Amino acid sequence: MKKIKQLAMALLSLMLVFGACVTTYALDYTKEDGITTVSGDYDGVTITTRTDKTGYSNGDVITYYVDVYNGSTTDLADVTVTYTLNVENGEASLETSSATIDSLAAGETKTLTVKTTSISAEGAGLSTGLLIGLIAGGVCAVVVVVVIIVVISKKKNKKDRNDNDKNDKNGKIKETIVTSALILTLVAPLLTMCPTITVSADDVNGVSNSDFNKVSVHDPSIVKDPETGTYYIFGSHRAWAKTTDLMNWTTFTNNISSDYEDLFAEVWNCYCKTDTNSSVAGNCWAPDVIWNEEMGKWCMYMSINGDDWHSAIVLLTADSLDGDWEYVDEVIFSGFDGTADGKSALNVTAYKKVAVGDSSFNLNIRMTLKGDAVTRFEYSDLGQVLGIDSAADIPSRYNSTDYCKVNAIDPSVFYDEDGNLWMTYGSWSAGIYMIKLDGSTGLRDYDTTYEYVLNTSDPYLGYKIAGGYYNSGEGSYIEQIGDYYYLFITYGNLEYDGGYNMRVYRSEDVTGPYVDMNGTSAILTSWEATIGYSTAANKYTTLKGLKLFGMYNSASFYGIGTSQVAQGHNSVLVDDDGSIYLVNHVRGQSSNGHQVYVHQLYVNEDGWLVAGVYEYSGETLADSYTMSEVAGIYEFVYHDPTLNWNGTSGMVSNVLITLSSDGKVTCADNALYSGTWSLDGSAITLTLSSGVYKGYVIEQANELATRDQTMTFTVAGENVTFWGIKNPSNN
Repeated sequence: MKKIKQLAMALLSLMLVFGACVTTYALDYTKEDGITTVSGDYDGVTITTRTDKTGYSNGDVITYYVDVYNGSTTDLADVTVTYTLNVENGEASLETSSATIDSLAAGETKTLTVKTTSISAEGAGLSTGLLIGLIAGGVCAVVVVVVIIVVISKKKNKKDRNDNDKNDKNGKIKETIVTSALILTLVAPLLTMCPTITVSADDVNGVSNSDFNKVSVHDPSIVKDPETGTYYIFGSHRAWAKTTDLMNWTTFTNNISSDYEDLFAEVWNCYCKTDTNSSVAGNCWAPDVIWNEEMGKWCMYMSINGDDWHSAIVLLTADSLDGDWEYVDEVIFSGFDGTADGKSALNVTAYKKVAVGDSSFNLNIRMTLKGDAVTRFEYSDLGQVLGIDSAADIPSRYNSTDYCKVNAIDPSVFYDEDGNLWMTYGSWSAGIYMIKLDGSTGLRDYDTTYEYVLNTSDPYLGYKIAGGYYNSGEGSYIEQIGDYYYLFITYGNLEYDGGYNMRVYRSEDVTGPYVDMNGTSAILTSWEATIGYSTAANKYTTLKGLKLFGMYNSASFYGIGTSQVAQGHNSVLVDDDGSIYLVNHVRGQSSNGHQVYVHQLYVNEDGWLVAGVYEYSGETLADSYTMSEVAGIYEFVYHDPTLNWNGTSGMVSNVLITLSSDGKVTCADNALYSGTWSLDGSAITLTLSSGVYKGYVIEQANELATRDQTMTFTVAGENVTFWGIKNPSNN
């Protein structure tokens, strides 16, 4: 668990006793020089890590001896010790990942042995001081996760806790390559507001329908491996897929796919499980994955959802995006009342980073002691953060879905321009918040504090950035592009007829305020019928936020292959060359089946995002177009924010407009869409009676089976977006 179990063990030792037959085991520990000692009900249980000699050179094998001493008065059984070596700026791996002690009598010590492969640490060559430092770092690099299932001789019928032995796959960390790739990926795209222009339209490679392979990944979160160039998406219900071209996707599995019940057993049983929600299988929601530079790990933030807001966001780490993934700890909780229906297990976690020459070794110790029941308040870190001692002291605002009763789901994790790590989270009810994370652990930064200011911040929840008062809004995602942080939110219900749609806000400051083109904040201070839960025919039809695109029927548009509704819960990737990709799931017009779609995003002259008309097919912006090349008859598609498909009506509207080569725009159907247009390279500006709209002209492969090259444009202005699709006979 969190630092409440590191720094405030006195709280745990005061845990309540639930009935004559229910015992809660308090747990504490002290740590010094590789020694971890449990205190409390099992006072004196000690784990000591030693090495076989005092100095090492590069190429040596380090042998670790792990002494497990039962200094308590109770016999122990099924003691599992798991080792993880986390090395930065060096190379080493463990030959074994875990060991099990069948029994450990009171007063008995048993020794376990584990070896590394040949160790190679930068700066830890032949210097005596550095060699000694290497030993200290090596000792601390063994992560000892002790799972002690207490078997008291008089209670042999008590159920043992089964914990997975976790495989350690610490591969070689090629830091120079990884760091360079990450810098290129994360920083280079931010140097300009405008998209990178790479090739002319004449050079666009044609694609066929066979180049596309769709997958069903709900709530897709995209990340790219800089070493292989492979894109990965991770979604709800343990669905994952990958691709090298953002068109041809394949699904894959990892250890979470099969071992989720064991990986999430503790947090599920201790916190999330209820009579009405008794299986974790359908409650692994919306993970987000990021490369943590300090930890040298891929970090997955997974929502473990429970009824009545009893949810937690947890952290898993891996050396490869393909896995295996190892459970680390919980990051944040919601719904602090009551006791979970499952059995509980108390745990403590410690973190210690040791420098050895130019190398670093990160020590993580996680110890779990099986008990019978703890309250959610005791299991969480709410007491530590708020400085309160019991559930009776929880402020009443945490039971208000207007103010502070959020659901700890839908994480989005990102670095700001100063290298600080942040996580947004939350859904509906009290809104969406963000907290600062500790880059060295990937968990909550307990040194960052927040004041309680209504609709602004909360000591536990962090900064409020959107929603509240039981208005809709979920799947928050923040991406920095150029001078702005862009906040994506999906409003509405996720079903095909639920009015699901994506909105965008932006801010120059990472903590907000996030506003739309009209300067309207994403934070809500009251319930509003067009955003909140509604049974009206047109649901979630607010004017707030810039709607990226709406729901359209294929029969109404040139070259659209299938109808699309309920587009939402998106993620965004800024690629190495500055290209920006929007990844979301969509549904059919009358079905809740879903698929992943990718659209390219562009930043217009005013710094607002516009989306490509068709799904991504490898297109790039041209250096320039002539007026005569672009001129023609277009379908002008208005993504009306007040329209959402409800099963019978609510598709976006379209009219025909003509862009004349002399710069005039005419529309016989709507005088508001008449005016002038101009080009600057591939940037287009439409100055119409209804307003000024800016964006880009892009030649794309359409979505018919023939994938015909089609001239399009995408623009935004007046807090709305438009698409233009040229009549195929005019292309």
